[in-house]
Amino acid sequence: MSTVGNADRALGELSASAELERASAPAAANSVRVLCVDDEPAALSLLARALGERFQVVTQTDPDSALALLQQGGFAVVISDLLMPGMPGLTFLERVRSLAPATVRLGLTGCLDQQLPAELAFGILTKPCPLALLEATVTAAAQFHALRATRPLAPAPTTASALPAVESGLHPLPSRAAADAPRRGAAPSIPAARACRLALAVLGTSVELGPRATRLGRAMDNDIVIQDARIALRHLRFFRSWRGVTVQDLSGTGVVQLNGARLSGVRFIQPGDCIGLGPFDVSVSAVDDGRPAAH
Repeated sequence: MSTVGNADRALGELSASAELERASAPAAANSVRVLCVDDEPAALSLLARALGERFQVVTQTDPDSALALLQQGGFAVVISDLLMPGMPGLTFLERVRSLAPATVRLGLTGCLDQQLPAELAFGILTKPCPLALLEATVTAAAQFHALRATRPLAPAPTTASALPAVESGLHPLPSRAAADAPRRGAAPSIPAARACRLALAVLGTSVELGPRATRLGRAMDNDIVIQDARIALRHLRFFRSWRGVTVQDLSGTGVVQLNGARLSGVRFIQPGDCIGLGPFDVSVSAVDDGRPAAH
């Protein structure tokens, strides 16, 4: 299983009140219900063990029974295998979309090249994946569900180029496939995600971003510490999940820039980007698999 968003200020407030780190708000996380659907009991057992400490996990091997549970409401996230006997995963997710449109949908597949129509799911989990990345992705999906609950969305656009992320104010970086889709007349799809490895270079030091929240600031409890009076105690927050890596300004100063433009909300970053902190610049690069970034 492997497994993102320009959210507005509401997402920043949501993230601050429910930090992704385990110690921050375990009670709040445990109130989130996640339904896992797979015809393989062993896969369900793994999901239950991996997510059970932070979420209320319900498992089902039968898609019809799972749909009945979803119709009763109360699930923030559903994770569905895409290859199930009797009911294909795509059909199941289509029915979930109709029966429980507020539930955030995640696909599950052992085929790394399998794709999923963007309107059907928040993303794809591929088998196998690091447990930390699985937990981070489900947490991001739960946050997306909470954001939609606090900020009701307008009916989903029916145009092929409108992705669900755009409905919520999330603006993913355009991919070549998405850009070409309207010209080909095909609906865009979400490819099975690979781990996105990026590194930050600041003050001569390179730091790889791991599969969790990474904070930069002056306080010693940050992951990246810059002891300079012009840097806020907590200045930036990075988060890596299935769609990529995002950055968020925590400083409240309004002077942080991304590629020369004011950084507001949560934005995707990619190799070649430059984040301006005022006195310092942070450059973004891809991690060379042969030479991992320094920590």
